[in-house]
Amino acid sequence: MSGSPLPGANIVAAGLTDVGRRRHHNEDYVLLKPALGLYLLLDGVGGRDAGDVASATAAHSMATFFADSDDTRWPDGYRTLLDLTLKPAAQRLCAAARKANHDVLALATASLSQPHARKPGTTLVAAYFPAAGPMLHLVHVGDSRGYRLRDRELLQLTRDHTLRNVAKLCRPDISADELATIPENVITRALGSRDNIELGVRSVAYQVGDTFLLCSDGLTHMVDDEHIREALMLADGPQDACELLVSLANEAGGRDNISVVVLRVSTPAAAV
Repeated sequence: MSGSPLPGANIVAAGLTDVGRRRHHNEDYVLLKPALGLYLLLDGVGGRDAGDVASATAAHSMATFFADSDDTRWPDGYRTLLDLTLKPAAQRLCAAARKANHDVLALATASLSQPHARKPGTTLVAAYFPAAGPMLHLVHVGDSRGYRLRDRELLQLTRDHTLRNVAKLCRPDISADELATIPENVITRALGSRDNIELGVRSVAYQVGDTFLLCSDGLTHMVDDEHIREALMLADGPQDACELLVSLANEAGGRDNISVVVLRVSTPAAAV
């Protein structure tokens, strides 16, 4: 599918989610809303009947928020002072993520009344292409990632909110052996974990030929950045790229659910 965030360019998009080879239940969620310029990928946490509900709830909360607002107006109550340093489109995306956090927290409150229930939560990586262009705004929470491929170079646009990265920030001299003792999949932020969630925000200018990737850790724990780069370069369009990346993760073991969204900036004539 495709959308047109500005005259002269199209965003050709595809998304794919797969349960993987070790799990029996898929807690990831992918939602593409090209008419809104909004693309979402979430990785639920909390186990069966918790993570999948959290990821779906957050995705549809953000989509509804966007459908009922624009870049000049949105519901009050989801803005912070830090947002004032951002462009209005990025502020709106942050507000939508906070509304989603509120809705996932409501799920957590409801789950407390159920015996043996686990607290639901979800990671998030969201991409928004405003109609005015040519900017991409990213918001993320947890270890789901955003990348850009440009001129054969793959750049990670997000920073994982994980215990390992906290350790590296607190102790820049930490040894590789010490770092290896910290589990790689322990996240420090998730929608639904607390009321005042801290968001990762990034805004970048895009150009025709750029490819953007949103992905869950089910991909990045199985496939290194170099093989991701090669797959994006070799693929015949976003749909083929999604299928190739999921296949690579499964071939490497498929230990977790695998989800990807591939977004390619092309001219209108090339959008298929």
